[in-house]
Amino acid sequence: MPDEIMQTEEQPRGWWYAVLDFITTLFWRVLEAAYPICYRMGIRTMRVGLRARWLGRRIWQPVRAWVEQMIEKYWRPSRQRSREERAAFRRDRKRAHRWIRYTWKRNRLLGVWRAIRMPFQLLRRHHRVLLGVFDIVLPVAAAIALTLIIRYWRSATFALRLTYHGQYVGNIADEAVFDRALALADGRVLNVETDFSFDRTPVLTLTMAQPDNLLDANQLCDIILQSYGDEVTQLTGIYVDGVFVGSTDSAKAVNGILQGILDGYVTEEANTTLRNVTTSFVQNVEMIDGLYPISTKLTQAQIQTVLTDPHAGEEYYVVQPNDTLTGIAQAYKITRQQLLQLNPTISADAIKVGTKLLVKASPSYLDVQMTCEEVQEEAIPFDEKEVQDPTLNEGVNGIKIVGKDGIRRITYSVTYVNGQKIEPSTKLSEEVVQEPVTQILAVGTRKPDANVKPGSANSRGYVWPLPSSYSVGETYGYQEGRFHNGIDIYGDYGAPIVAAKGGTVVEAEPSGYNGGWGLNVLIDHGNGYMTRYAHCSAIAVTVGETISQGQTIGYVGSTGYSTCNHLHFEVYENGSRVDPYPYIAG
Repeated sequence: MPDEIMQTEEQPRGWWYAVLDFITTLFWRVLEAAYPICYRMGIRTMRVGLRARWLGRRIWQPVRAWVEQMIEKYWRPSRQRSREERAAFRRDRKRAHRWIRYTWKRNRLLGVWRAIRMPFQLLRRHHRVLLGVFDIVLPVAAAIALTLIIRYWRSATFALRLTYHGQYVGNIADEAVFDRALALADGRVLNVETDFSFDRTPVLTLTMAQPDNLLDANQLCDIILQSYGDEVTQLTGIYVDGVFVGSTDSAKAVNGILQGILDGYVTEEANTTLRNVTTSFVQNVEMIDGLYPISTKLTQAQIQTVLTDPHAGEEYYVVQPNDTLTGIAQAYKITRQQLLQLNPTISADAIKVGTKLLVKASPSYLDVQMTCEEVQEEAIPFDEKEVQDPTLNEGVNGIKIVGKDGIRRITYSVTYVNGQKIEPSTKLSEEVVQEPVTQILAVGTRKPDANVKPGSANSRGYVWPLPSSYSVGETYGYQEGRFHNGIDIYGDYGAPIVAAKGGTVVEAEPSGYNGGWGLNVLIDHGNGYMTRYAHCSAIAVTVGETISQGQTIGYVGSTGYSTCNHLHFEVYENGSRVDPYPYIAG
């Protein structure tokens, strides 16, 4: 019985148990095989460590003994002697101080004499102390001096020693500096009648110099011009894009002229309509102090003209017999291609005698650039959405909510050059001022209701235009300070509107604001009478259609100038609107 119970309780073993048993057996077998190897390696490592320790002691013991012997033999006695000498020096100094005070009290003249002699006597007796101080100070001073010398020569650089007209001028970085200086000098005297000639072959030798002591092109240009004496003087040169325009003795006045040009560009209107307005010149305007020919000096009026007149700096040449484009270009130090670019209307093959050629454009005319922020408003188109409306008959669509565009306010960074807008503009920020209103289009799903019928015609032959409601709001006449030209009949959205009398449709506006009426229908009944049905959500007739009395022509809504769902009803008599209530009442 127990064996049967055990056989029934024993659970079958799965494949995972066999895998686990295999891994466990393998682990123990590897461990049993690796243990002797690890044991022997540990024993050998301990033996090697003990051997290395023994060898280290054998080698270190003699070295340690020798070091201790050197310390005992040289360093400690020397240190002891230094201590004794310093102590003796301090004792003698105190003794000399007391002896000088004692002598001073007895004989002041003798005290002064001993005070003068005492330092020399102390140095003679204790010169080793002084030498010990020098042993420390002199190496430190030598190291500092060496550091300063290395730093000085590391900051030095190779340069060219310039000799001009047989005289040493200074050091320059390379030959390009001299070439730039000559170009500057040529530019300053280009339009001067006096013949300025420059030596273009200086003497240059290689040398070492500090970067701070090198001459730049402007300084070298002044040195070159100094040889002309009274013909040059210290002025301020005006340069536009690197081209020399003229000189002045008042840089402050020129700056005032430049600022006046910028201020005059921004009008008072622009200051009020634009934001963050900044103005600058497109060209690079520089003011460089230096030596300039006296004949290049300009008055303030001349500077104003040169900088603001686009033709002030132009120069023309009239073609003479046997002239060629290449010859004319060379005479004015420009290329043939540049001459053609200045005169795009002339032929490149032949030129006529007497033709006026532009050989020099105005380099000084300044273009004004204005950068500002402009705010523009853009419309955000509204979306349209259709919804099923069970209050409208099938096939009839009406506007339940009139869509309205939103407003987006965008700030652009705009650049103008001489009043012309430079595209493209850069968008800086964007803000939605007013969200668009989605237009809801009601799609009728109701089956036509045959039970909705207009009432009986009254004595004037009209029926009530909204059979589902007789609730009248505003009536004909003055209402709260304004004249109301009809009556308002309140009703549910989508309620059928019927024709008060038969006639012909002359107006049927299926969309839009339409002067506040919104969606509306105008019916001509003849004999000078017409009726209008306004603020509809949808209309069911078209222009020219003949309708009968009581026919559905539209549905109640709130389009146009309206605040709620209602029918605005009007009656026209010979073109004039009259009180409609007596026509449909009763």
